[in-house]
Amino acid sequence: MVDMEQLLRIREQLDRSGRIREILDDEGKVLPSRSAKDLVAREHAGKSEAERYSLAQVLTLLELADKYREELK
Repeated sequence: MVDMEQLLRIREQLDRSGRIREILDDEGKVLPSRSAKDLVAREHAGKSEAERYSLAQVLTLLELADKYREELK
């Protein structure tokens, strides 16, 4: 998995590019994608709901970064 420092850099790049808005809810928090929630549910069933939600948020952020990989370099 990616460490927190890398996640923060990715988030900052997505913020600067304006792409982050694609995955934010009305409160400005990352809204997990369906695919991220499904993956986390399968692979981390033993974790609490809050932990699974947080993991899904991280995966969604990484999905968005992957979508715009070339633009963020």
